[in-house]
Amino acid sequence: MTGLMIGTLALTNFQVDASTGEERPPNILLIVSDDQGYNDLGILRSDLMTPHLDRLAREGVRLTNFYMAWPACTPSRGAFLTGRYPQRNGTYDMFRNEAPD
Repeated sequence: MTGLMIGTLALTNFQVDASTGEERPPNILLIVSDDQGYNDLGILRSDLMTPHLDRLAREGVRLTNFYMAWPACTPSRGAFLTGRYPQRNGTYDMFRNEAPD
């Protein structure tokens, strides 16, 4: 996938609920953008203004080194979402709209 996959993970320590005394799992939020180049954020280039994404990048965890399973977006997205190679999950080609215009 040629676009940058930006992951912002909101990780917290396991917290104890005061009313029940039970541990709660951390809240994790993963944001993935499509067809976004590495330098398409204001935090990486001064000529772009992306204040909300910049804040997410500053306050969260940025994943900046991804290796995808396929050079096209549909198979890469399928592999990313399923954890399986495109040949195993059936998304080894681009999904196209085959309906006539």
